[in-house]
Amino acid sequence: MSSPNGYALGIDLGTSHTVAVVRSPDGRSRPLLVDGAPVMPSSVFLDETGAIHVGRDAQRLAQTDPARFEPNPKHRIGDSSVLLGDRDVPTVDLLAAILRNVATKAVEAVGHLPPTVLTFPAKWGPQRRGVLEQAAAKAGYPAPRMVPEPVAAAHYFVEVMRQPIPQGESVAVFDFGGGTLDIAVVRHEHGGGFTVLSDGGLEDLGGLDIDAALVQYLGQTIAAHVPQVWQQLTQPANGTDRRHRRLFWDDVRGAKEMLSRTAVAPVPVPGVESALHMTREELERLAQPLLARAVAETERVITSAGLRPDQLAGLFLVGGASRIPLVARLLHSQLGIAPTVLEQPELPVAEGSLAAAFPPEPEPEVAPVTPPPAAEPYTPPTPPEEPKDDAFLEPAAAPTPWYKRKTTWIGTAAGVVALALLTAWLVYDPYPEREMSPLTQVGTDVTYPGGRADVPYVYQPDVDGDIAYYLTSPESDVAYLTAVDLTTAERVWDSAPFTVEDLNGVVAENGILYIDEWDGEAYRYTFIDPDTGERLNTLSFNTGDWTRIVNGRLVHFQADGRVAGYDATGQRQWQTDLGGAKLQNGAVVHTWDHESKRRNHSFTGTDGYAWTVDEEGLLSVLDVDTGQVTAAKSLAAHDDHYFGYEGTLFVADAETGYSLTAYDLTDGLASLWTFKPEGATREVSLMKACGQTRICVLEDRDEDDTTDGVMVLDFDDGGELAWESPTDMAVTTAWPAGEQLLVVTAGDEENSVNQMYDSRFEPSGSPLTRGLSRIDSGSFLTVPSAWDDPKFASDDRSFVGLGAQTGQRYELGTESIIPQCEATDMYLTCATDTGFRVWSYRT
Repeated sequence: MSSPNGYALGIDLGTSHTVAVVRSPDGRSRPLLVDGAPVMPSSVFLDETGAIHVGRDAQRLAQTDPARFEPNPKHRIGDSSVLLGDRDVPTVDLLAAILRNVATKAVEAVGHLPPTVLTFPAKWGPQRRGVLEQAAAKAGYPAPRMVPEPVAAAHYFVEVMRQPIPQGESVAVFDFGGGTLDIAVVRHEHGGGFTVLSDGGLEDLGGLDIDAALVQYLGQTIAAHVPQVWQQLTQPANGTDRRHRRLFWDDVRGAKEMLSRTAVAPVPVPGVESALHMTREELERLAQPLLARAVAETERVITSAGLRPDQLAGLFLVGGASRIPLVARLLHSQLGIAPTVLEQPELPVAEGSLAAAFPPEPEPEVAPVTPPPAAEPYTPPTPPEEPKDDAFLEPAAAPTPWYKRKTTWIGTAAGVVALALLTAWLVYDPYPEREMSPLTQVGTDVTYPGGRADVPYVYQPDVDGDIAYYLTSPESDVAYLTAVDLTTAERVWDSAPFTVEDLNGVVAENGILYIDEWDGEAYRYTFIDPDTGERLNTLSFNTGDWTRIVNGRLVHFQADGRVAGYDATGQRQWQTDLGGAKLQNGAVVHTWDHESKRRNHSFTGTDGYAWTVDEEGLLSVLDVDTGQVTAAKSLAAHDDHYFGYEGTLFVADAETGYSLTAYDLTDGLASLWTFKPEGATREVSLMKACGQTRICVLEDRDEDDTTDGVMVLDFDDGGELAWESPTDMAVTTAWPAGEQLLVVTAGDEENSVNQMYDSRFEPSGSPLTRGLSRIDSGSFLTVPSAWDDPKFASDDRSFVGLGAQTGQRYELGTESIIPQCEATDMYLTCATDTGFRVWSYRT
């Protein structure tokens, strides 16, 4: 079947690079050239006029203002927006800019925009696919066809390369790009199409991580002989230094690619007359720890498909980083499969998407055949004699500790935090530790509403985005809600006075704003328009009910067995009856996109799912956009411990000597693994997120009904125990910040002890005997509050910040406040004797 109008366009928008292929009416395909090359960097730059530049232009402009540059916008698809310079730009607009540039080049090449196919990672859910489709619409594409990347790759090998895959047989696709590794097992169906049986990968492993390992290795030699050059490359002070840094990284990447063809490659060093030389042996020694993770993940994905490696009909390598010969050799030696490697591995996904979207007529079934004998592992040619240069040009042997030590997801050799910070312009550091400065007041105090001179009763404020919402009550039955812009310390609006009975406070989250009160018989939520302060709707909930907010929905769990979803205006969008049994437990399913955001960031990056358990133990999973039940199964008792995170539901017995089981929320609650800790007196107190692929299990270890220990489990690695607190450490809670962990232990009667631990669970910095709140993925701050005893009088309070990566303490100053405060990653706001006050502590 040919595409309509003769031409067709396939686009693979990757994390690091974008590739497009045009198919002509005669069936021939060719890459679409952008700036004379078939591969375009997936980079964006926002200039001061608001225009978005893409590709190589974006990389060049990044040298003028790195803060306006985002190298991997696809990696941010779970975020509603990306901060570029002084503006939050919707992520969908960044992706649309890339697709618009491709569309322009396609029109120049064929005279019109052909029917288009877009590819996406197999693990993406409807929400992320929807963002990509929305970006295509903004870029002017008629509704594109959507094809999973591994399916596109499989079609390429079958229909373009004519690799026979018997129908009913399965192949693995190993997509090793610049930013990420994606792996999938797909089955060739009898109708001719492909079905994804299992998928996985490593978000933190790509070609850039190998580049970073090489830069760090070469940097040891440069720093030892010309330290001023290395300082300029890692801490550029001007535009020339930044250009040199870019050139050096480009040359390192070029040497890496050259070593896929030769045994020795030169690496020019800006500012040094002679070049360094890198050998393939050095490259492979540095890359091996990283690639070992890739092989292990490949084996895991194959196993999760219910197959052994020897049952596959093939292993196909795509993505630019798969050129490294060691990739194929390690996969072959560990899995026993001879991979199929291409000369241009960037093209198969884009070109294969055309074969998938516009398939040929079905061919007769191919009977299963006996696979040929496995090919011998690839043996590189004997390297030529290495050049003899001066002592500086011969890199010293890499010190073993930094690239052989046990690692976490942030990377092995490449995951050195200092390196990630120094080279953040190219290797995106998702958890930066940003410096803090002493508190500086923004504007003047915002006076209390109501026209009274005395200080009203002040409730705990809440913040959504950069707007703070303060609830005050000058009289027992009257209340006002005030919105304050934190960036200017200006009043946005005061609500009209409310007649109230028993106020609980104000809630502002993800575009939803309401006042919570108790009228003597039921809880009452009064929804408020965040833009105007006008009352929208009022809902009443029974005492046995509870609510959660996720994905722009307020989810109402009703004790009578029903669950309802409300929008930001308080209007019910759906209601699902789960059968009448009384609901006992339930919450929403969070993601790392949510957990790693800055404090009070208005987010949409969640899976949009909720779960609930009734009194008979039946667990139901619901889509919060539609209320549809996506899975239901009896797993455990209703009073056991449940926690939903990153597409996984964790269930732990509510008994001593417990076991913990993980279930796949996207696969009918299939069991993934079970973990049982040693010790008969352990009991779960709480489970929470502690990293992108980790959960913290807080425990009561001595049966006194108080938390006194914590275990950290890596759920992507079969529930492997990553760390547990010593028995003499009385842990009360733990908070993640990127790959670091703040562990809170019991101190004296008034103070707890806060200690940062790095990604290897080693103490970082000195302990702090102050209450701390996470304000972003790399920092903590003291944020005073008085939930139990709201204050009318001010009190002198000192403010302290803490860096997660280094454990550095920042003294921010002392202020006289009413201890009802909230914060973002830039601003702090508190009530005072004279009104609402805002400070900045970052520029």
